[in-house]
Amino acid sequence: MATTYTGRYTAGLSWVLTKENDFGNTVQSNSFSYAKSIASGTGADQSNMIYIAQGSISASGTLALDLAGSLADVFGTTITFTKIKGVYFDLLTTPAAASSVDFGGAGSNTWVGFFGDATDVLTIRGGSNFSTYCPDATGYAVTAGTGDQLLLTNNDSSNAAHYKLAIVGVV
Repeated sequence: MATTYTGRYTAGLSWVLTKENDFGNTVQSNSFSYAKSIASGTGADQSNMIYIAQGSISASGTLALDLAGSLADVFGTTITFTKIKGVYFDLLTTPAAASSVDFGGAGSNTWVGFFGDATDVLTIRGGSNFSTYCPDATGYAVTAGTGDQLLLTNNDSSNAAHYKLAIVGVV
C-alpha cells in the first residue's frame, strides 16, 4: 500500500504598536500570514513525502543528512527525495541550549536548494527557527550522489543542539 502525504504550511506574524501622544494613545495592529494547503502529488501545491526528526547534535558536532537515500519516513521506509518543497528547523531553547547551528554548507555533494551557493550557510540562533515553502511544481532539485547532502553544524563547543526538523518534498 502506497504512502500519501497531505498537509498545510502556515507562517505568520501579528503585532500591536502603541504610541502615546497629546490626545491619548494611538494603537496600530495588524498581521501578516501565509497558508498553503498541500495535496498529495508531484505538481504545484503538492508533495508526496515528509521527513520528520527531533534530536540532538553534540557539542561542536555535525549532522549530515543525505536527502536521497539515507533518511526514513515515520514508517521506516527509505526516502529518496528528488525535490524539496519545504523546510522547517527549530533550534529549541532548553537549559544549557546550543548558541547556534549552521544549516547548509556540506563539504561535498552539497544540496544547494534555496542557498545561492554550495558554501552558503544559514545560522540559526538558539531559540530561533527557520522555515520556507516553495509551492511551485519545480521545488528545489535534489540530485542523488552529487547534490543531496545537507549539513547541520552545532557552533557551540559546550552544549548540545536540540532541534526539530521537517522536510517536505517529492520522491
